[in-house]
Amino acid sequence: MATIKTHNILATTELTHNGTTKTLKEWSDILNIPYATMRMRYTRGVRGDDLFHRPVHRMLSHYDRLKLLDPDLKLRLIAHAEELSIDPMELMHTLIERGLQKLASTS
Repeated sequence: MATIKTHNILATTELTHNGTTKTLKEWSDILNIPYATMRMRYTRGVRGDDLFHRPVHRMLSHYDRLKLLDPDLKLRLIAHAEELSIDPMELMHTLIERGLQKLASTS
């Protein structure tokens, strides 16, 4: 369980975890969790192990998402985009946003 120690409104927040006290920034560096993520978790009231150990979900760019697609699905997506005369990235973004990525594999 983490204990919290703050000196004033502008002071650095210090957290004690497993008997070790460090600033939020130091913990983020040690745990390789972006400081903004740690700060947002703390601000939203996340404490204890969830603050220190919950996985970080990094957003992927549309280009990175396209690279992760199955090669056959990627070819069908590109062909379908060409039929519609739109950019494949735009089509993929639309499918992801609507949660219809399976649609690309059936068309």
